[in-house]
Amino acid sequence: LCLPALKKSLPELGDVGGTAFTVAADIGAQYRASENLGLGLAFQNIGPGVRYSRSPDTLVDPLPAIARFGLDYVPGS
Repeated sequence: LCLPALKKSLPELGDVGGTAFTVAADIGAQYRASENLGLGLAFQNIGPGVRYSRSPDTLVDPLPAIARFGLDYVPGS
């Protein structure tokens, strides 16, 4: 099972003015290795950095990319 997701962010920058913009994706997969064992993997915030509109030099801050791994075990009878 593979579940992609897209997201965008366009926050206003408060007192400074202007906006920031980015587009990012999350993707994850689950695999049932056996009746008792499952594995999962997810990558979050895949995409370009955040661009700020009011900066004299176009500033780009990187997104905090995250990788997660999970495992589940259900004892059998």
